[in-house]
Amino acid sequence: MGRKKDHDAKLEKKFDDGGKQKLSIDFDYRDRRTAKPVGDNSGDFTRLIANEIQRSVPFHYETWDDVDDKYKTTLWPRIHTFFNMKPHLLGQNVKLFEEGMQAQFRSAYRNRNNKFKKEHFVDMGGYDHPEEIRNFPPGNMSLSDWHEFCNHVTSNKHMKRSQANKANRGKQLYTSNHGSKSYAQSRHEEWANGKGAYPDLIKQFKNKHVYKKGDKAGQWKSEAAEAKYLSHSF
Repeated sequence: MGRKKDHDAKLEKKFDDGGKQKLSIDFDYRDRRTAKPVGDNSGDFTRLIANEIQRSVPFHYETWDDVDDKYKTTLWPRIHTFFNMKPHLLGQNVKLFEEGMQAQFRSAYRNRNNKFKKEHFVDMGGYDHPEEIRNFPPGNMSLSDWHEFCNHVTSNKHMKRSQANKANRGKQLYTSNHGSKSYAQSRHEEWANGKGAYPDLIKQFKNKHVYKKGDKAGQWKSEAAEAKYLSHSF
C-alpha cells in the first residue's frame, strides 16, 4: 500500500539458520481454548501477521471485518512460507483455529491502523488542518491512497466510532499488566517448563497486578484490580 515497511529480519534469520525449514507454531487449544498463538515462535508469528497487514492491507477500512477479501487472502502465502500450518488445518480444532486467526487479524489490523493514524494524521495536525495534510502523503504512499485514508478518518462514521471508543477506554477500570506477552503465552510457558499444569488463573491475575519491587512491593496497582481479584469473577 506504499507505506513504510516493517522488516521481518529476525524471523528470516531464524528461518535461514534452520535450513529454511518451516517453523512450528502452537495455539491455545488445551487451556482456556483462546486459540491464541503460543510457544517459542509465537512472537515471530504475531509480528509477521502485523507486518504483513502493514504492507498489504489499506487502512481506510473501519475494522478488519470490513476489509475486502482480496486483501485478506494476501496474508496467507507469507504465513505459510515461514510456518508449518498443516497441523492446524485438519482435525477437531479447525473451527477454533479459524476463529483464533480471525481474532489475531482483527487485533493486528486495529493496532497497526491506530498506530498509522496517530503517527501520520493525528500527530501531524490532521484534524486541525485536514485540507493541508491531504497534500502530504507519508513515505512513498500514493496521493490517491492517502486521500482515501484521510476521507475515512474524517468521516462522520469514523469520528462517532472514535468518540465511542475513547469513552469506553475512559471506563476501563484497570489496564493489562502482562506487557507484550499474552496471558495464553505466560500460561503455556509455565505448563511447558516441566510443571505439567497450567497456573491458577486467580493467582496469575494477582501476580500481574501487584508491584514486584520497591516500597510498594506486594501492593495492588489499582483498587479495581484488587476488587476483581477478591470477587473471583473470572
